[in-house]
Amino acid sequence: MANHGRTADQLATEWWEGFGTHDVERLVGMFAQDARFWDPRFPPFEGRDNIRLYYVDLLRKTARWGGVRSGVYVMDSAHFAVHTRTAFDLPVLEKTIDFPMVGFFEHRDGFVMDYKEYWDTAYMLHQFGPGAAFPPAPAFISQ
Repeated sequence: MANHGRTADQLATEWWEGFGTHDVERLVGMFAQDARFWDPRFPPFEGRDNIRLYYVDLLRKTARWGGVRSGVYVMDSAHFAVHTRTAFDLPVLEKTIDFPMVGFFEHRDGFVMDYKEYWDTAYMLHQFGPGAAFPPAPAFISQ
């Protein structure tokens, strides 16, 4: 399979380009079957099927992802981080959202095993406007 053996830089590029092209399968394909994903708004998503639900839901609600991505900050052979300054359109609010964040990745054999994103939730809600709240997480699939 062509996905085996991807480096930290290749995984970071797939992740970044997956958002830019709204390619759910490209995003999901970088994760191992039993991977974990944590977004600060929700409990962790466990397994590729739940990660797919997350990305389908997110990309259905957003448009025009773009911005800048840092180089890959390699911590060791299994861990790296990436900083981005992204913007995306949120059609339901008719707004473009500024989204600075850092993603921390653990990888093995060319797949992401664990991914955590960190960003300022208060800053995000401020952009949504008065009384805004994050929507609920997509329904989990039992593992």
